[in-house]
Amino acid sequence: MNKKQILTSVSDFKKFRELNGYYSDKTSFIREWLNSESFSLITRPRRFGKTLMLSMLKYFFDVKEDSKSLFEGLDVAKDIDLYNKHMNFYPVVSISFKSIKEDKWEDCYSKIQKVIANEYKRHRDVVYHLDEWDEKYFNKIQNLEGSKTDYQESLKNLTVFLEKHYKKKVMLFIDEYDTPTHKSYVSGYYKEAIGFFRDLYEEAMKENNSVEKSLMIGILRTFKESIFSGINNLRVITIVSEQFGHYFGFTKEETESILSYFGKEDRMSEVKDWYNGYRFGNHIMYNP
Repeated sequence: MNKKQILTSVSDFKKFRELNGYYSDKTSFIREWLNSESFSLITRPRRFGKTLMLSMLKYFFDVKEDSKSLFEGLDVAKDIDLYNKHMNFYPVVSISFKSIKEDKWEDCYSKIQKVIANEYKRHRDVVYHLDEWDEKYFNKIQNLEGSKTDYQESLKNLTVFLEKHYKKKVMLFIDEYDTPTHKSYVSGYYKEAIGFFRDLYEEAMKENNSVEKSLMIGILRTFKESIFSGINNLRVITIVSEQFGHYFGFTKEETESILSYFGKEDRMSEVKDWYNGYRFGNHIMYNP
């Protein structure tokens, strides 16, 4: 067996596994998350594996993937009923706003359009099964020709198109939801950004029967009253929440296992001094 390696800059789960990265198994999160609220927002500090977690969920659920080899030997594969029922079963909409850090609203909005258009392009095969009006709308979004209202409705409409195509409800994942809104605050275009995202998220998550479950992840619990004011079914899980407390970062036992695998057991005291002390709910976690 090849020695596993430390991969500190790889956040794509498929690439991580194919490169034989050392993975501290967090796949039991899938089981707990499936039994949680339908619409969730989880906040954690930087560098705690949030993007890798969402990528793992995408590869597990996405009907367009064949991911069994990626999950061989991991905890979730031991739950045969769950594994067979949910593995690569759902259409998935997966959006990341982590790269949107523009100084002007016009540039921010342009990048938002491109992020959404790229997700439409990933699902372009469904366009051949849409009626004439929906096909025109779909093409406007992927060709960057839609109005602001079109893009505010785009995530919801994509979930509707996918449900019609696959006859299955959709998983919706949004990574770093707060990056563009935080940047808008410090750069002086908060009003424009908050208005856009309020409508985008409300359309996607309020009474959207095409979504099976949705998970948003970010760093800060910011703008809660304004950006999510129209969504009454969103469960917010912060660093003080007990739920999912041990899934982001490493527990003491996981840290010891990592050091043992790489023959660095004697460094545990040093690692504790540098990286211990984060409390998520009642869990004391190490920063990866």
